[in-house]
Amino acid sequence: MEETMEDITVAEEESVDTNDMPEKQEPTAAEKIAKLLQEMRSQKRELLAVMDFCREEHTSEEIDEMLAPYKEHRRSVYDGMAIRSLLEKAGALVYHANDEQPEEVANENGDLVLPEPSVGTWSSTEAAIECCDADDPYGELVKAMNDAQGPAEAYALVLAICDDENQTASAISQRLQESGVLEGDNHDPIYFVSKLEEIEALEWRGYWTTTDLGRRYLAQING
Repeated sequence: MEETMEDITVAEEESVDTNDMPEKQEPTAAEKIAKLLQEMRSQKRELLAVMDFCREEHTSEEIDEMLAPYKEHRRSVYDGMAIRSLLEKAGALVYHANDEQPEEVANENGDLVLPEPSVGTWSSTEAAIECCDADDPYGELVKAMNDAQGPAEAYALVLAICDDENQTASAISQRLQESGVLEGDNHDPIYFVSKLEEIEALEWRGYWTTTDLGRRYLAQING
């Protein structure tokens, strides 16, 4: 009986040795950290702050205290525990449990009591430290602005008015519309606020204000 092309194809498929197929590569810690920072841009500064802080070992309580200023003006579902969990899963943090059994000590009455158990600590991995060292927020800001949609004048105006005085979203929107820089552009004025916040040129402190990075960029384009 003559062999058909279908028979040959089936025979070839059956002869494939699955052992010869390349194994799927597990992402490295550096790749997982980069992915986490990309997916959680609104928490990026907090994530990096924890990684940088934990170059030396710190307890959960100490990390929470360090993060407190980041929570002052923003609502976030990510508390310190969630941040640590995400970083640990990405290979950025390692937890060091303290398994030592505390010895009994005498209190002021001479009774033997157990002291509070020592808590564990967190430390950054080598991949996390390398990520912190390579962090270049201003370089990222400039690249993002070069690739940004909408008129460059709109971004510059938002940075300028938020540097002069505290601004609400509605006030910024009104200033943009009155300025004429959005003529012929279809973006909502709040788009520019959101984009500038994403690249850390603006921040919310109960009002919108230009960050040091934003001021640096404004000085560069006005220079």
